[in-house]
Amino acid sequence: PIPGLEEDALSQGPTVILLLVSEFIGFIGPIIALAVSFDVIVRERVQNSLALLLSRPVSRGAIVLGKFVGVFGALAVPVIVVNLAAVGLSIVLSGKGIGLDQAAGFLVLTMVFLATYIAIGELISSLTRTTTTAILAGIGIWFFFWLFIAIIQAILNSDLVSLFNPVTAYGKILESLLGGFETGLIIPLWGYYLLAVAWLVAPLAGAVAVFSWRDN
Repeated sequence: PIPGLEEDALSQGPTVILLLVSEFIGFIGPIIALAVSFDVIVRERVQNSLALLLSRPVSRGAIVLGKFVGVFGALAVPVIVVNLAAVGLSIVLSGKGIGLDQAAGFLVLTMVFLATYIAIGELISSLTRTTTTAILAGIGIWFFFWLFIAIIQAILNSDLVSLFNPVTAYGKILESLLGGFETGLIIPLWGYYLLAVAWLVAPLAGAVAVFSWRDN
């Protein structure tokens, strides 16, 4: 638990309110990101349009990255609007200001977190051959991160297991940025920044590799 969140959030200012908002994003954000990205590649296979797509004078990596940017762009606009509304509402409700670096950090980290799950969804889409399989895999991934990781962590009695969940890096960085909370860190803070980048880059690179390998 984050220190101080048990008290009245409004009395503590917008930063604590945004930390509460981030917990909601950490739960619902992956569902949304996976829902809009799970079929970006597999849909082309199912509709038999993959050959036409591959006949265009672009590399396979460019196709994967282009689809990633397209999905991210479609999701970014409403998410940014909602997050800006959350920042503004938290300021109005609390009657306290928030630093520009904190507001910007909240927006950027949220977008990176959602981009991570878009990349995971695209990797799933590259690996599967039917949309049904992709949907089931997406649901399985969500349950794995939100249920099984916690079970494994409890069984092994090791906080290191939490590093295998993308939300851990997102939450720890936000706690430090918005509230100055740096308790419960199991690796240095800079390690969480590296972990957040790795969680974004690894599945995206995996999607490029799989797409290049499977669809020759």
